[in-house]
Amino acid sequence: METFAVREIDSSEPQTSLEFLGSMTIHFSEDIHRLVLPYTTPSRDLTIDMATVTDVDTCGVQAMIALEKQLTKANHTVRYVNVDTSIVTKMKLLGATDHLSSLASD
Repeated sequence: METFAVREIDSSEPQTSLEFLGSMTIHFSEDIHRLVLPYTTPSRDLTIDMATVTDVDTCGVQAMIALEKQLTKANHTVRYVNVDTSIVTKMKLLGATDHLSSLASD
């Protein structure tokens, strides 16, 4: 069964590196919001590795946009790395790339 998880890779100042794992879809919306919410408290910059994200829908995109908005308000950044091209394509179709300034694909 597919799931969603967040793993902290590095939390050295002034940045935290996370890995998003699994499916960022409505099926896991409670997990997405519960696991991502602690990182919306702006205390440092974030780098998020999405290499193992298998799927994203509007629920996952909304969580990513909310995270970026919260950190931007506090003069911090969020950077998404290793985003599969199929996920970038889906995000373009959803119009999400306009709201995610730091989306980087392989």
